Order: sequence, then C-alpha cells, then structure tokens
Amino acid sequence: MSFQAASAAELAISALRRSAGRVCTTPPGTRVPLTVPRLPAAPRRELDDPRTVSKSEGAERISTFLLVAARCSTVGSDGYAASKRDFASGPDVEEVAVSEKTGPALTGVHHVSLTVTDLEASLAWYQRVFQTERPDLKVPHYGREETGYSVLLPEPRSGLVFSLHSNTGNDGERFDEARTGLDHVSFGVNGRATLQAWAAWLDELGVPNTGIVDETDPFPYSTVVFRDPDNIQLEVIAVG
Repeated sequence: MSFQAASAAELAISALRRSAGRVCTTPPGTRVPLTVPRLPAAPRRELDDPRTVSKSEGAERISTFLLVAARCSTVGSDGYAASKRDFASGPDVEEVAVSEKTGPALTGVHHVSLTVTDLEASLAWYQRVFQTERPDLKVPHYGREETGYSVLLPEPRSGLVFSLHSNTGNDGERFDEARTGLDHVSFGVNGRATLQAWAAWLDELGVPNTGIVDETDPFPYSTVVFRDPDNIQLEVIAVG
C-alpha cells in the first residue's frame, strides 16, 4: 500500500477502468448491468514525497475512487465475483473474463495492528514518521477488555490505519522477527525518487535507516528499511 493517497487512488482507478462495465448490486439478489464510461487517464506525477502531498488533494482523489467503486462493484450479493454474463457491453466498456466462482474479494489493507511497550512513545513516533492524524479513537480488546486497548492513527493520504496496542501481558521484550509471527511490514511507493525522499525524510527526523538498498532476486526492487521504538522492522519498497 502506497503511503500517498494520490498514487494509491490512481492505481485503484486504473484497475476500475480496466474492469468498467461490471455489474452493480442493488438489494440482495438483484443484479442490474451498468455501463460505466472509461475514466480519463490520470497524469503521471511523482506524488509520494510525504512532505509535498497535500491532505486535501489525497482526500479528493480517494473520494473519487470510492464513489466509482461503490457504483460499480465486481462483488455480487452472494459475496463472490460476478460472472461474465452479468457484464454490460458497449464501445466504452471493456469486458473482463472471470470464472463463474472465485474466492471472496479483498479490497485492500484496512489497518496494521502492532503491540508496543510504551504506547504514548509509539503513538508520537508513528504520528511523526507517517504524518498520521490522532482522533480520539480508542478500541478495547473485545472479549478480553481487562488486557488493554488500542489507539487508532489514520494516515489520511492513503487511508491506512495504524492500530497501536497496549497489553497488560506485555513484559517489555523487544520485537524479534526470528520468532513466530510478524517479520516486517512493507509499504509500496512510486519509484526510486520516492525512496530517496523517504530516506531523506527519515534522516531529517533522526530515524536510523539503511538508505536505498537495491536487490535483483527474485525480481528487481529497492527498499529503505527502518525500525520503530520496539524494534519492529518497517520498510518502504519500490518494485522494478
């Protein structure tokens, strides 16, 4: 998931453009074909530098994407993808062949939940590094409320939510990716220039990082790796 709403929205809109003409769902059990004109191509821009993308611009593009997605969903009332016979047709519609039944669809990553040792310190760190907002959103551990709670930090440009957990069972041990569970969290960005911007941003904040590391196996990609106050490994990645 890209950090920046503009880039994420452009990719999502491109996917919708390719699948234009799929059915829209009305009340359960009802399917109504809908022809959706292709969206105009978005201009190619470097928008991923966290210091230059405005929240209003990102929010506007995400709103556009959500509106189109809501009007033309590929998922039927049964929770499965629509079959080809349900597609509309016409000069402004691209037909996309899908199987009669595919698995239930995912729409993206909603939130990343991490248990931390010092909640206030981690909240401040994630706010600073990822420029998140901090609304009053505290979530109990449902069914085990006595063990603690989490605080939500939405990143408004991408829509990603960080959920940082305080847990009474936490003995203060630092994160280690060699143990069963999480290895790292990776966030996609739009090319090498954006990676350079992230490395510079982390340097400016005094967050130790690897700088850009280039790899070719099993495919070409480049990363900048850094760690949060609990040693949780985070990275930004550009493929290609």
